[in-house]
Formats: sequence, structure tokens, C-alpha cells
Amino acid sequence: LDGYEDYRVFTDMECFIEQENGQIQHIQVYKDYFDILDINYPNSAAGKYIALYGFEELIENLPATLTEFGFVNKSSDRLAWDIPPSIGKFKDLTMLQLDGIVNTLPDEIGNLTNLFMLVLSNNKNLKSLPPSIGKLDSLVVLNLMGCDKDLFGTLPEDVQKQFSTESHAEQFYVHNTN
Repeated sequence: LDGYEDYRVFTDMECFIEQENGQIQHIQVYKDYFDILDINYPNSAAGKYIALYGFEELIENLPATLTEFGFVNKSSDRLAWDIPPSIGKFKDLTMLQLDGIVNTLPDEIGNLTNLFMLVLSNNKNLKSLPPSIGKLDSLVVLNLMGCDKDLFGTLPEDVQKQFSTESHAEQFYVHNTN
């Protein structure tokens, strides 16, 4: 990541990467006073880091204070990663977007109790969701667009009911219509 200490992710976002001995010490993306990381794979600096060192290495080295984490696979590569259990360390996350990269999700996803929005779109290899998603009491938006049409059915019944329009009109579930 030499030369990427300060770069633009979006026109209104700035990201700063601090390194020591070749290891990421801190990634901070600023927008409206929130800690946000948005990765455009493989084009952003963080995307290039992942290409070199791996997704798990990035997750392990990110600060636990992130409030939003977005990863969108813009490449033609079909990625299918097992999301590492260390994802559970981000207790302040309110938004998690893993678009086109997930093979499996760990049970530790249930540790993200502040999660308001979970976007798992375009994950063709994702065949089941961990029951621990039922612990996400703050979850209002669940996006499974472009995933296996049976994926929603792998959720615990109470979570399925949570997202039924009859019981909670304020909660929003996006799914395949085909």
C-alpha cells in the first residue's frame, strides 16, 4: 500500500491508512464523523491490499471501531470467501455490505448487535445463514438480492417472521422475485 496513505474512496470520503513494518495499523475512512470502510474490489487501495494479503488479513487488522463496512466486488472475478470469525469484533457496526464475495458467514455475525442493515447481495455461493442472525435485534434491512432463492428459508423461523410484512411493516427485506 505504499503511496496510498491518503486517497479518495468517493468524492466526499477520505481514507487514511497507517502502516508500521508493512502491517496495517489503522484504516480510517471519514464521512460525517463516522468510521466507515468502503472497498471497491479490486480498484481501491484496500482492494489491492486484499489481492496481495487476503481478506482475512484485512479483517484482522481493521480497527474494531468501524461503524460501516462495505465491500462490493466490481471485478469479473467470482469471489467466494469464508468470512472469518473475527468479523464479530466490529460491535459498533450499523451497516455491513458484502456484495458478491461470500461463501459462508460465521456464527460470530450474531455479535454485531448494533447492525441495522445487512446487505448480502449477489452471493451465489452462500447457501445458508447462521442462526445467530436471530440475535441481531437492531436489524431492519436484510438484502439478499441476487442470492440463492432459498437462502431466506435457512433463517430461523423467528427471524423470518421478523421480516414478514404482516408482523413488522417497518422492517425491510429485499429478495429475488424470480
